[in-house]
Amino acid sequence: MNKRILVKKHDDSQLPAIITPELANTYIRIYGEDYATTGRAYFEGTIRIFIFERRPRQELIEMFAQLTDKPSYRYRLNQEIITVEIIEDPKSLPGRYSYIRK
Repeated sequence: MNKRILVKKHDDSQLPAIITPELANTYIRIYGEDYATTGRAYFEGTIRIFIFERRPRQELIEMFAQLTDKPSYRYRLNQEIITVEIIEDPKSLPGRYSYIRK
């Protein structure tokens, strides 16, 4: 049986200028305060995929620039504290990104 993987191609020229190619390829995890107990993240993948698939607000995109200086940051979304962190080992991601070889 052949396995097939669907890979979506996105035009990187449509990325905001603040997102460099290196930053776009950075793997991140976005999660809320209950992540320690549930283990459920809102998003795991590259910044590029997050921007193209989730279409976040501009202020959230601009916050990604903080990841060039530090491995994680937090911000408040309504009543919840959201954490964005760099994933050092993307091969550890389950499911959709488990095939990645870096």
